[in-house]
Order: sequence, then C-alpha cells, then structure tokens
Amino acid sequence: MYLKVLKVGTSLLRGTDNQTTSQIIESYVSYISASQRRGDRIILVTSGAVGLGCHRLGIEKRPKDFVSLQAAAAIGQGYLIGLYESAMKKHGQTVAQVLLTRSDLGSRSRYNNAA
Repeated sequence: MYLKVLKVGTSLLRGTDNQTTSQIIESYVSYISASQRRGDRIILVTSGAVGLGCHRLGIEKRPKDFVSLQAAAAIGQGYLIGLYESAMKKHGQTVAQVLLTRSDLGSRSRYNNAA
C-alpha cells in the first residue's frame, strides 16, 4: 500500500475541443479508483476553482482584484467538487473536501491536522 498525492492544476482541468472538464475529471477519477482498489491511499490536490468560476461567469481573463477572485473561486469550487463527487459516485467512492490556506501549511500543528 502506498500513499499517493495527485496534483491536478487548472491547466489540466480546462476543457478542450476533444474533452470537457467533466470528462477530464472522470479519467482522473478512474485512475484514482483503480489505485484505491489496489490498496493505495490517495490525496487529490486540485486547483481550478478560480478558472472554472471565471468560465461559468463568462470572464475571459483572470481577475486581479481580491473580491472578484473570491467570487470566481466560490462559484468554481462548488462546481468543481460537484464534478468530482459525480465522477467518484460512479465508482462507489465518496469525496471529502479540505480547504487549505498558505497559513494552514505554515503552522506545524495545522499542517499535521491537514495531513
């Protein structure tokens, strides 16, 4: 049994002409599920909330101001976790979400709680 960390960044989640974001997530989830069936523990680190939120809002460029970034992230995060939950459900898996900030990782006790 191994602990595996899978980092999926915004650029990997962007849909293409050939695949939607949902299809991309489903392919990652298929890998995760197969790995878990082999006994591996998986931690998925994913970004993409701001990018997906901007896409859903019809914003073409990433906002620079904090309020707009927060709004895009809030919209995108709900959408993102829904995509992962839908894909994982097909494999009989449950998802959980832990939102971390840079300060969470800067504090040893908070870092240990996250791990």
